[in-house]
Amino acid sequence: MRARAHIVAGPAAEGGTRLSTLRSEAPLVLRRTGHGVTMVAGAGGPLGGDELHLDIDVAAGAQLRIGSAAAMVVQPGQPGAGDPADVARFTVRAELGAGASLYWEPEPTVVTAGAALESSAHIRCAGDVNLVWREILVRGRLDQLGGTISSALICDVDERPVLRQTTRVGPGSAPGWDGPAGLAGQRVLGTVLLLGAAAGGIDPIAADGAAPYAVMRLEGGGVLVTALGATTLDVRRALGTALVMQCG
Repeated sequence: MRARAHIVAGPAAEGGTRLSTLRSEAPLVLRRTGHGVTMVAGAGGPLGGDELHLDIDVAAGAQLRIGSAAAMVVQPGQPGAGDPADVARFTVRAELGAGASLYWEPEPTVVTAGAALESSAHIRCAGDVNLVWREILVRGRLDQLGGTISSALICDVDERPVLRQTTRVGPGSAPGWDGPAGLAGQRVLGTVLLLGAAAGGIDPIAADGAAPYAVMRLEGGGVLVTALGATTLDVRRALGTALVMQCG
């Protein structure tokens, strides 16, 4: 299955944000909600072999928040995963104009046993945007060995590269992916990329130190926070801890 969805947001004449384009293609179904746009699964999966694309354009001065109604669950397309044709691919492209704000906060992505996912986010923006880009990846359902995840995060600010990061874990990945320099035995990986004033506008989650995290400061004032944990709740709390310490 191949699907492409598109969101175009611009400032409304009466204030606020106007969605001039909200184009869905199952299973990427987009719904306007009170807080912005919610992604709703229009079919099961994605399955191995599916290719999904989401384009996001936020014009100068506009503000957009994107979430999802439920977790995205990636499942094998054919018995005996491992063939490149059985990899599910999800690509997101986002462009932000001057003074735009984008909050990308979908529910976690779960890659089940035997499945493989290649996800990539390509973000281009002006230097004065507000950006919160959160992703939580889970290897397998509870008490299940998970599949293979390859996740790339690419960000350019004013045509200059700010971040180039690729993470690959699971069967077929480089040796050590589950060691201290990788998942360290955990099954949930979370990241938050912050640019601009958004770094000081987060509603942090109360933390109990359940999961470790690392903070990398980026050129131009951005921050990348990475957290590991046994559960998505652990990772949300760890990300919240880091955001309190960095932005609080």
